[in-house]
Amino acid sequence: MVAAGDAQDEHCFSKDIDIFDLALVLEREPDARPTLQKLMKQKRAVLEQRFVHGDAELREDFALLDVLEYTPTYDYCMEIILVNMQG
Repeated sequence: MVAAGDAQDEHCFSKDIDIFDLALVLEREPDARPTLQKLMKQKRAVLEQRFVHGDAELREDFALLDVLEYTPTYDYCMEIILVNMQG
């Protein structure tokens, strides 16, 4: 049986669209940054594990996103997230 917290941790920013959206908000909504940084620090181990072990899948799915105005690369989004995760 998976505890509710474990299931929530498993999903935390675990999809390509989550990475895209998180980078977008971190870059364009500075007022939201402190809250997101706190969340990312709390979930750091889960995020790092997902980013390392799921990199190929995340990268592939990210390339398939249909976006309009905000068109960053996967690497650019990851850079924004990792810098903000450091605080």
